[in-house]
Amino acid sequence: MSESRVLPAYAYRDPQEVAIRNEEEMLRKEKACGQCRERVSMHWYGEELVSCGRKYQQYGRRCEHFRKVFIREEDA
Repeated sequence: MSESRVLPAYAYRDPQEVAIRNEEEMLRKEKACGQCRERVSMHWYGEELVSCGRKYQQYGRRCEHFRKVFIREEDA
């Protein structure tokens, strides 16, 4: 038995509009959670997958567990 995947309604429109919408959604999620310490990313078949390291938290919605990563530059 094959498993079918149903696409959201907007995915059947103009491919350019779909690509723009997907890019905007990715940027919104990156803005909300991009610098959080709990952010987990991995590469899967050439695509980068990003999620929240907290259990049951949705990536892209800033939560009370948000902790910003601070990167210090070492003096040479």
